[in-house]
Amino acid sequence: MNAIVSVTKNWGIGKDNKLLCHIKEDMDFFKEKTMGKVIIYGNNTLKSFPNKAPLPGRINIVISRDINNIPQESKDQSSFCHDIKIKNDNFAYIKNMIEDGLFPIDGIISTKTNERKTLLLYANSIGKAIEFARQLAYDEDIFICGGASIYNQFMSYVNDIYVTKNECDKEADIFFPNLDDDVEWMIKDQKSITTESNQKLDFYHYTRIDKFIRDSNQLNKKIKKLLKKFRLNEIDDLIENMDDKNG
Repeated sequence: MNAIVSVTKNWGIGKDNKLLCHIKEDMDFFKEKTMGKVIIYGNNTLKSFPNKAPLPGRINIVISRDINNIPQESKDQSSFCHDIKIKNDNFAYIKNMIEDGLFPIDGIISTKTNERKTLLLYANSIGKAIEFARQLAYDEDIFICGGASIYNQFMSYVNDIYVTKNECDKEADIFFPNLDDDVEWMIKDQKSITTESNQKLDFYHYTRIDKFIRDSNQLNKKIKKLLKKFRLNEIDDLIENMDDKNG
């Protein structure tokens, strides 16, 4: 699974259950990464969205101990449900649609209103959210989006984290774990931009070191297999050329 987060220089992510900064280019990056995917977040994060509406173009899973805590506005603006009723043989089809970016980002048909709305699934636990998400998508197409408690509870499931580091100097009371000080994580990729408002944004892709090693080993095996195949073809060509000369 993936996590995606925006942090300040000291890894602050919010105060009073609100984001510290709203930066257009950061929001665009978030949208680019999560569009058409499955996103998981807590109830406070849902309440922080514009009009408390789930994010369109994605399958939203909200976690709360009590279904009555979910804002009515969120339910009214979505196809809200607390269970998935899909034939088992269709789950793989949906997973592949999401993987290929073909899932209908304009939402699904609401059984109540017959309108096309964003899907909002309610989960009363981390385990239930994972069950829903893995029925609908492969792990690489699942993104954890906060808040702090949700990030912390999902850390053991996450292999890749997309971090935007901004220059916001506002005081925070909620923080993300400092991955630079964690020996389990490494930077896989990084790029920097200057925003329209002349702020510097650094986009980092962190990955677990053991996952990076596994991926590298798998890649090495594929390369060796290709080289072996190439060498066999080369030997076949050599033998064929020798036969032609001898003939």
